[in-house]
Amino acid sequence: MKQQKNDKDNIYSLHELQVYCVAKGKDHKPYEYDSKASIVSTAKDDIILIAENHHENIHDSRTLDKVISMANEVR
Repeated sequence: MKQQKNDKDNIYSLHELQVYCVAKGKDHKPYEYDSKASIVSTAKDDIILIAENHHENIHDSRTLDKVISMANEVR
């Protein structure tokens, strides 16, 4: 059975299974196939406290609280 355009759980990459389609809305490149990550670092020393990979395409405003609370636990 072939994948159809509107199917859920399409496979976009055989070697990177966590990749999903992100609509960019640009004329020259309307879609990207990517995965989203959040990185929290210290302001003065640029030490990375948290690096979190997100397995679905969620808005940045929904990832911020989670990674900041994780960073506060590390400190």
